Amino acid sequence: MVLTEAEILEVKAELIRVKEGSELDAEHEKELEEKMTEYAEKKKVMGQLHNAMLKMLKKSVVKNQAHEGKGKY
Repeated sequence: MVLTEAEILEVKAELIRVKEGSELDAEHEKELEEKMTEYAEKKKVMGQLHNAMLKMLKKSVVKNQAHEGKGKY
C-alpha cells in the first residue's frame, strides 16, 4: 500500500512532534518512522476493507429487499 503525499506529511509531522518531546538516537528515530509508516499503511488498508464490507452489506440488503418485495404483489 502506498501512502499519499498528505499521509506521508502527516506521519513526518507526528514523528517531529515525538522527536521534540523525547531524546531518540538515530537508530530509534529510523525505527519509529518505519513503524509509524507501517501503521499508517495498515490503517489505510483497514479503512478500504471497511468501506468494501459496507458496500457489500448494502448490496445484500438491497438485494434481499428487492427479493422480498417481488412476492408481496
